[in-house]
Amino acid sequence: MSESRRGAMAGATPIPGGVLANVVSPEFFRTFTIPLVKGRAFTERDGAAAPRVGVINERMARIAFGDSDPIGRSFNFRATPKEQIEIVGVARDVRHNPRETASPAVYTPLGQGGEIKDLMTVAVRAAGDRVVSAESFRTEIQGVSPDLVVTRQRTFGEQVRALLVRERTLALLSAWFGLLAVVLACVGLYGVMSHQVTQRQQEIGIRLALGADTSTLLVAMLRETAMVAAIGIAIGTAAALGLSKLISDLLFDVPARDPLTFAAAAGVLAITTLLAGYLPARRASRVDPTTVLRSS
Repeated sequence: MSESRRGAMAGATPIPGGVLANVVSPEFFRTFTIPLVKGRAFTERDGAAAPRVGVINERMARIAFGDSDPIGRSFNFRATPKEQIEIVGVARDVRHNPRETASPAVYTPLGQGGEIKDLMTVAVRAAGDRVVSAESFRTEIQGVSPDLVVTRQRTFGEQVRALLVRERTLALLSAWFGLLAVVLACVGLYGVMSHQVTQRQQEIGIRLALGADTSTLLVAMLRETAMVAAIGIAIGTAAALGLSKLISDLLFDVPARDPLTFAAAAGVLAITTLLAGYLPARRASRVDPTTVLRSS
């Protein structure tokens, strides 16, 4: 369970925009698989009668305490300056929005949060891949308190997909346009190679009549195709490197100039180009020299 609000830490380094403060239950960190790098998580003993405690994330620790160990140090919110909160743990940074970096965050236990007047988010982790049905979820909530009302229920995957609608749409359109570009490139290369074969039929016939090996002609024509592919890949790679910054804001945990992505794209284009040039080259290597010489 968690309740989100915004606040700022008194007696610490001023933070533009405030600190993300969450009131959470003891199982919050385990439910969301957020590891603690120092100290401990909350327990059921952290109630209203217990000393006030809190957990901060790594960015908050760097901003407020620098290289010092924050465990055992105290802070307070400006809204309640007399309430000193002891830091008992440091959690790993978590991005609440994939488009943004992790915000400085403070977590306080639900048992010490007082009366909750706002909406509360309840997270449920099911065993295995089982999805909790809406009806069973509402039944469990009503069992806790008949006054509680479930206003909306979504899986974590649904929330991520809703958040990344723009990026998913652009990725899908880019994939289709990329596939179309590859198909058009294949058709264009095949047409160019076929035209070259037609223009060089007499030359090919003379070479075959003089005893040129079929495989040698095939390799020679494929070499020309490979040269075209190399020039095109070099120009395309240079253009992609120059324009990569335009899509950097749409990528998450992937660099805009990812070497593996560039290598995969170059490999696909190289194979496509060679396949597109192989058929006309194979047809040219099997031409009948007598027929070609008679028609010339």
